Amino acid sequence: MQKKTERTLFITLAILFGLYVLIRAWWLPITHDEGATCFNHVPRRLLDTLFFQKEANPNNHILNTLGIKILEGIFGWHPLVIRLPALIGGSCYLAASFYFAKRLSETGWLRVLSLLLLLGNPYMVEFFGLARGYGLALGLMALALWQTWRFLDTGLRKYFSRGVLWAGLAVYANFTLLIFYAPFLCLIFYAAWIQHPTRKTFWAVTGKGVKITGVLLALMATPLIRLSQDNEIIIWNRLPSFMSTVQQLVQSAIRNKPYFGPDTVQILSVLLVTGVVAGWVWTAVRWWQQRHRQPLRDPGIFTGFLLLGTVVTNFAQVWATHTPFLQARLSLFYYPLAALLLAWMAAWLHQRSRIAAVVYGTLLAAFVLFNHGRCLNFINSYEWWYDSGTVQALDYLHQLHEKEKPPAPYTLDVHWGAQNSFGVHTQLLDPVYQERIRLAPWHPNQPPRRESEYEFYYAISPDEVKDILDVYDIVYRVPASSFLLLRKRK
Repeated sequence: MQKKTERTLFITLAILFGLYVLIRAWWLPITHDEGATCFNHVPRRLLDTLFFQKEANPNNHILNTLGIKILEGIFGWHPLVIRLPALIGGSCYLAASFYFAKRLSETGWLRVLSLLLLLGNPYMVEFFGLARGYGLALGLMALALWQTWRFLDTGLRKYFSRGVLWAGLAVYANFTLLIFYAPFLCLIFYAAWIQHPTRKTFWAVTGKGVKITGVLLALMATPLIRLSQDNEIIIWNRLPSFMSTVQQLVQSAIRNKPYFGPDTVQILSVLLVTGVVAGWVWTAVRWWQQRHRQPLRDPGIFTGFLLLGTVVTNFAQVWATHTPFLQARLSLFYYPLAALLLAWMAAWLHQRSRIAAVVYGTLLAAFVLFNHGRCLNFINSYEWWYDSGTVQALDYLHQLHEKEKPPAPYTLDVHWGAQNSFGVHTQLLDPVYQERIRLAPWHPNQPPRRESEYEFYYAISPDEVKDILDVYDIVYRVPASSFLLLRKRK
């Protein structure tokens, strides 16, 4: 592949990635968990945000909350302002992915394949445009690996310090990355010892990083202790096995599309696990071959061991803390590591058999492109699909109020899961809605009431309102969805 073609493909992928994330961040209504962050965590005092003084809640992704708090104070409420920390995370991830692809191989098509794999999970890409800590954490984790690879190549202290700094901040953006952080610290310090085997030179390289790590761990200690006492992470959708985590990740990445029939998720999960295990075997073989030449200085070997260490740490954490295996969005950090390992496998395979590498790379690239095309979505998020009709319903009510001109605002109750989205849009993002719509106070999950004092009710499915259709009429159906707006009969 010519350099010009490679550069063109890199730029094209970057533009498509950036536009997709930005359009979704601008266009999609604020979702349930984003709304919880805006209402429950952003208004808190700084110390309360940092140390969970009032309430320890897994929804409070500290670095993301701080970012929104600062940016909202400067620019005010706007969807892009709320989602800007995640967008910054996406920019970091894209920049690091460029470096990974360039460093991974001198062969143009392998570089393009690597970038495609790193950007190739539609579910992961969603979180770079949602105001949660997951996207920011992934971006910071990618920066940490970028600087770590530079350290492995050069042995310079500045890259070691930057690596541990970005890795620690990634954890601060989302605490589930502790599962990545523990093996990361072990491996990077071990790699530093291999390169600088005397106490003096080792401390000269790692001393600053040790101090950075100590400060970050001290900041994390109190919120982590308080968070461990919250039972939400234990009772929330318990998963029985690590394979369940893999299957949820696969199911989310393909938006549960039945490419191979009803067993699609199982088939793809087995293929993914097989590929990763083959990567570990290849990593072990390369480590043995280079055992007398500081093998951990090879970024591919480092990445393979890091993914293995992360999986082992996950098992140890589940056993030691009696917490469940991770849901899809909590385990997103696995994807970049797996993608890098699969990309390194293509590069290693290319050294032995170009034909085999081309077949392997073509199959991977074809599936990634096909799946991305099928999963292209500007309507909703996979996790919070039920919030996609918020703005359309509010606009309908706004226009109806202008047409009917009643003396008071309409009263509106909504399904429990949609309350945060409606609340953010009416109270924070567009207060003009409040002149025409009065939203019901927050309430727990409950069926709609026949004797409700609210004139309108917003439902996310027809089944939800089948028992009140004798007193309510359906006045608006959100296009391409199951969402309904009902109005009480007079």
